[in-house]
Amino acid sequence: MTPSTADQPQMLVEVTSRDRDTNSVTVYADPEKGEYRSVTSRAFGVAIDLPDPVGFTLETDELKEFAY
Repeated sequence: MTPSTADQPQMLVEVTSRDRDTNSVTVYADPEKGEYRSVTSRAFGVAIDLPDPVGFTLETDELKEFAY
């Protein structure tokens, strides 16, 4: 894996809550040439794996409390 720089983060985690039906967590990972080659989305309440260098599973049940 290429070391992260300020211009190229290795991972981005996005939490989206637009309405009661559109609540998700998206992980963008594995950057190459300015784009993320891996994109994984899960609804609130479904666990999502964060790849290395973080390397753990994010439980998203509590995010339901913040949904519109």
